Amino acid sequence: MIESSNKLFNLQDDEVHVWTARFLDDESTTNELVGLLDQNERARAARFSYRHHRMRFIHFHAIARQILGGYLGLSAADVTFVHGPHGKPETKSGRGCADIQFNLSHSGDYCLLAVRKDHPVGIDLEEVRDLPHALEIAARQFTHAEAKLLARVEDDARRDTFFALWTHKEAVIKALGVSLANLDRMTFGIDPTGHPQLISFDGNRSSDLSLMRLDAPPGYAAALASLHPIPKVMRRTWIGGQDRAPTRRKETAGRSQIAAAMSTKVSPLASEIPQSAADMLFF
Repeated sequence: MIESSNKLFNLQDDEVHVWTARFLDDESTTNELVGLLDQNERARAARFSYRHHRMRFIHFHAIARQILGGYLGLSAADVTFVHGPHGKPETKSGRGCADIQFNLSHSGDYCLLAVRKDHPVGIDLEEVRDLPHALEIAARQFTHAEAKLLARVEDDARRDTFFALWTHKEAVIKALGVSLANLDRMTFGIDPTGHPQLISFDGNRSSDLSLMRLDAPPGYAAALASLHPIPKVMRRTWIGGQDRAPTRRKETAGRSQIAAAMSTKVSPLASEIPQSAADMLFF
């Protein structure tokens, strides 16, 4: 039986909670979870042509509702959303916290959900896979400097660099709550460890943007962003309809010195673009 309790998760002011959940390909579970979705979500799920895509949408949205309900003191089905001008959702206040901000990203068989008090967050998860047209995508979506950087590496290094850049850029976009047309507002380089490093944002080399790479399941890349400093990240895992032994490992976010359904036609290369962008940017 799917749990839909109104127990409260404890979220401190200086924490961002990042939840990891894995898709369970099970029809009976899906039939239970779909009852937690609202009418709009059920209609969107029904429009997916492929069973696997439809089931993942149902699972990840229902899991997000159960987790958010745990912070708001609401049952999963009673969590309601309002949407910003570009579609980013926010929850209506509950008795758990006055202002809960969240962002969901899913790719392949995993999803990540970031939750914090008061300040917007953005998170992106991408399944790392071969992209034959990576340079063409970069020329359309990245800055000129980033496209040149990508052209200087080959094969697996190009693939890994592409997804590292994409996840960091999309996490920022989602934190801002704007569309993918804004990807070129930020320029990244690659530091000596091979991780993206923000060079400029809106042409400004000084910003309060907080950005970090996240540990992801094998074969995936992930990043987290916020418009305010992130003192610490608490990792938690959602398994089998409940929070099982949350991982209390702290990840200290290095504050950047340079201060996140239905297919949408992002580009003619939509089948090549990272999945969360091709499916839905926000929720």
